[in-house]
Amino acid sequence: MTQEILAQRLWTAAQKDSDLRTRLRTTYRGRVDVCDALWWRANPLSPTPAGRPDPAAELIDLKAAVYRLHTDPEPLVEFVDPITLRTVYATEAEHQLRTRMREQTQEDAALDAVLTAAESGTEAGFEAGSAADRPAQQAARRRDGGARAGVNAGPDAEGEDTAGAAGAAGAAGRTDGPGVRAEFGLVAGGPWRRRRFAALL
Repeated sequence: MTQEILAQRLWTAAQKDSDLRTRLRTTYRGRVDVCDALWWRANPLSPTPAGRPDPAAELIDLKAAVYRLHTDPEPLVEFVDPITLRTVYATEAEHQLRTRMREQTQEDAALDAVLTAAESGTEAGFEAGSAADRPAQQAARRRDGGARAGVNAGPDAEGEDTAGAAGAAGAAGRTDGPGVRAEFGLVAGGPWRRRRFAALL
């Protein structure tokens, strides 16, 4: 699953789940609203349904100002680079572009952290779906874990019965392979790579 698809599904789920919105906003470290950031990741350069423009669109105008031909050379202005702390010389347009690109990189990194947490399951309480639906989701995960335990039951190469271990792994919400864990609403749907997005559809 791409980050764009995951962002769209989290945004869609958050519109109906105030608890999910709260967890998203707690996890997110960016300067804009996390729901807006999710929308722009899934729909680059498109205004949100509320009409807020994507801040990344500003970069297009700033780049055009830097790279267009000028009849007279722009004067160079002295700046202190906030990362290297060195004095640099650039035009005002170049300085604005550098500053805005640095801010956009920070915003992207903040949202990447939220999406990575959703995929890796590092935020145990970060689960999509309404509060009323969660008991049903948890029961479904327990049934899913029991089904996997039945498939995997039987003696292994050493003659050991692995059914108990498989059942415990399923009940803990662990997937059969790499992917998004059940705590985030993405639940293993079968052996190895087959998964479904149970809570957000």
